[in-house]
Amino acid sequence: MYHALMRPDDALHLHFRFTPPQVSALTRLGITSVHDLLYHFPSRYDQGGDESAIAGLVAGQEATLFGTIGKLDTRRSWKRRIPVGEATLHDASGAIKIMWFHQPYLAKKFSEGQFVKAVGQIGGKDGKLYLANPHVEPADPADGGLFAEPAHGEEKRSLFPVYPESRGVTSLWLRHAITKVIESGTLEMIDDPIPEETRSRYHLPDIRQSLDAIHRPEKIAQAEGARKRFAFEEMYAVQVVRAIERAHNESQPSFEMTDARSKTAAF
Repeated sequence: MYHALMRPDDALHLHFRFTPPQVSALTRLGITSVHDLLYHFPSRYDQGGDESAIAGLVAGQEATLFGTIGKLDTRRSWKRRIPVGEATLHDASGAIKIMWFHQPYLAKKFSEGQFVKAVGQIGGKDGKLYLANPHVEPADPADGGLFAEPAHGEEKRSLFPVYPESRGVTSLWLRHAITKVIESGTLEMIDDPIPEETRSRYHLPDIRQSLDAIHRPEKIAQAEGARKRFAFEEMYAVQVVRAIERAHNESQPSFEMTDARSKTAAF
């Protein structure tokens, strides 16, 4: 999918429309630019649960569901008045409600009767279950369905980053926003602060690979490798600053020399 190019230094409001609560939430998270958003790293990764039938779901379960989506709607919750996107997912065994809190626009991404894959956690209580803030994407009916086997070389489970969030901005919103930034080509415009020679010596991936891997890993090992690279980057930055300060200090006249010159001038 094509997205307009976003430059790292661009303010986020140039590319996204925000509500006042979202602006406040992003400010609390320290996110004002495209660069800030890319460096807002996941706190953990959720793994989609085993493929399940809707009829057998229980609260708290992580599930991967295939079915037909419908009854798409947006509204505000009755008590807290927060915006909510709603839909209903049907499979051969039954139906379950989908609820996207703070992200009603997600309900408008799909059409009535579209076949989709939904991955998320089951919320609510027995008898009134719902899929809370799931990742939903179009799917091929020929590929979906209970007991379908993954293609050769693919894994049946998927990793979904979970981000530090604040009231007004959910982890799911952050996931979609960061994906939009990456797909716009922004990573190609980011210079690597670690020289190639240093990366080669310590077997570190470059900045573009690392940012993509930490936000969209196919395997947990990729995310861990990216985290190690960014931990090294922090230490490297500290060392560079200290080296600059040391070189600056060494270039200045010492206290003893300055004091001696002052005494000589006095005579």
